Amino acid sequence: MKLLLIIAALTFGAVFPVAGQIKFFKVFADNGYDFGQGVVQLDDSSYMVTGASTSFEDSPSQVFLLKADKEGNHVWSKHYGGSETDFGRRVLNWNDSVFFLTGYTNSFGAGAYDFYVVKVDENGEFIDQKTYGYEGWEKLNDALITPDSSLVLVGESTSTSNSNRDFYIVKTDKNGDTLWTRKFGSSGEDFLNAVVQLDATSFYAVGGHFNEDSTLIKAAVLKFNDQGDVLWLKEFGSHGEYYLNDLYLKNGKLFAGGTRKHPEFGDQDEYLLRINDDGTYFMDDAQVHQTGNVEYVAVTLYGAETNAYVVSSYTNSFSTNNSQDIGYTRFQNNLDWEWSNPSVPFVLVNFLMEDVFGEVLRTSDDGWVSAGSVSSDGLGGSAVYLMKIGVNDDYPTVDLNTVNSLVTVVENDLNDTVNMFPNPVENMLVIEHGQHLSFSVDVRDLNGRQIYSGAFSSTVEIPVMEWGSGIYLVNVTDQNEVSVIRRVVVR
Repeated sequence: MKLLLIIAALTFGAVFPVAGQIKFFKVFADNGYDFGQGVVQLDDSSYMVTGASTSFEDSPSQVFLLKADKEGNHVWSKHYGGSETDFGRRVLNWNDSVFFLTGYTNSFGAGAYDFYVVKVDENGEFIDQKTYGYEGWEKLNDALITPDSSLVLVGESTSTSNSNRDFYIVKTDKNGDTLWTRKFGSSGEDFLNAVVQLDATSFYAVGGHFNEDSTLIKAAVLKFNDQGDVLWLKEFGSHGEYYLNDLYLKNGKLFAGGTRKHPEFGDQDEYLLRINDDGTYFMDDAQVHQTGNVEYVAVTLYGAETNAYVVSSYTNSFSTNNSQDIGYTRFQNNLDWEWSNPSVPFVLVNFLMEDVFGEVLRTSDDGWVSAGSVSSDGLGGSAVYLMKIGVNDDYPTVDLNTVNSLVTVVENDLNDTVNMFPNPVENMLVIEHGQHLSFSVDVRDLNGRQIYSGAFSSTVEIPVMEWGSGIYLVNVTDQNEVSVIRRVVVR
């Protein structure tokens, strides 16, 4: 109900920006399916983003690494993997000099899919890669790097006697060599979605665990030590099936978000859990929507840790075109919604097709940055998004007016070089290249249908009177194969 009230109040909500804060919403895509998943901030406030892309090579997908400056602009991008499916989930930063791209692959390894770690330097140059797994499907969902430079990888494994998923945890040293592996679970489905470090010797992970008595999956919180010993495993959720997607620690308590599948209505609802750090129950809260699916996919502290942001993934009557959308909403740091605030700050990523969340984290200026993917007619497939807000809920404009290339290294920013005007346009659209390079133009409507194409050596005036009123995506590619996509409104 909280998310529905927030979305319904969109017209009336207010956000008050603060001058000087960095905020942006950037979209990166080419002609393939590009998915943003993990993001990390560097000491100079630039960013590294990882995920999976079909735009680099003729293969199902490859892991990519995108370097963006502190304003979110493309600096360079690299890709890694083999001839099959390679998927990046998290990027881990070791002293801004070495980065570990963690995910899963079936291009290499022992089985169908294995945990996959690619080690690169600060320029994205390949150093090494390792896989971890068995004969089944080992899927990595989250990872972290410890202060002593070890990696902790968590997820799930179907390498079991009945092919149901088990918890799967791997710890490696900074060279990727395995220190220990743990695979365990019930007779049903068990999986870990997120991990955090408590102190030098202990960790928490959350996910789902099959309850033998009820034969239902319950929200699971697992505490284990640096040697891989399970200290305790707790289940939560009394009515229906539950699992958790993310967590954070604050004031001796663990706060987590996930979903509950309602036993009567069958739809997914948001679920928040608060427990003490010894695993004892404190409070939980499951909403009931009755129609559609809503789940909390991430929780993160914000600002001076007085607030938190909760990220929702939802498919219901409030989502665009009945497709999956993403909502970012501010809560108090104890995960209570600010009921007394008539204008709770929030921002939506809600384009025409599936929008998929990747990761959100606090930034050095006490704002947050998030990566994910968006889909809309005219994009060709899906696109990576990178969004940054300031400390006082200073949101960027979320739109597809400019789509940047994921693959091309932009030495000279074409966004500043190509001019299109007027916009909106009624009669003639003028396109000019500031460096006087030849260029091609491809125009498509939001259904992906080509409306216009041509190649030009200088400034061109394109008549738009016969296109019809609406929104069009104009792709300009110059002779150096640097491209930019702009959204143009025809009246």
